[in-house]
Amino acid sequence: MAIAQVHSMTAFARVEQVAAFGSLQVEIRSVNQRYLEPHFRLPDTFRALEPVLRESLRQRLVRGKVECSLRFEAAEASQAPAVNIQRLKEIADALTAIQQQVPDAVPPTTLDLLNQPGVMATQHLDPETLQAAATQLFEQALDELIDARAREGTKLAEMIT
Repeated sequence: MAIAQVHSMTAFARVEQVAAFGSLQVEIRSVNQRYLEPHFRLPDTFRALEPVLRESLRQRLVRGKVECSLRFEAAEASQAPAVNIQRLKEIADALTAIQQQVPDAVPPTTLDLLNQPGVMATQHLDPETLQAAATQLFEQALDELIDARAREGTKLAEMIT
């Protein structure tokens, strides 16, 4: 008589991806629980993904207390500020006009210029790219978790029989 494959409820998976936008890390832990009880810890940038990830989890697991966490660290280049030269030239032209009208006016410092609206621009990351990468990484971590549960289940079955 063949015994159905036993799956353990306890497992852990961690996957990481480093790309041009930065690094993503997904960790999934599961322990025994009668029903499926998922918990998610996601950065604000990825909050909109929770229903999608939760549904994927429900389609592939039926029980266990499952803790899922996602960490994101943007690449240095994606956080680097950039100077909007066109906006800076517009402000410089306005300052020249002011100097001509009010010769005694104190000129602004470089820091004053950089603090003007629109002069400094931070490069923004594409949320769709980030969310697609996070979803793919979550699926990969879920695959590894299911494999780990199966391996542990096989070991348990060998111990029992």
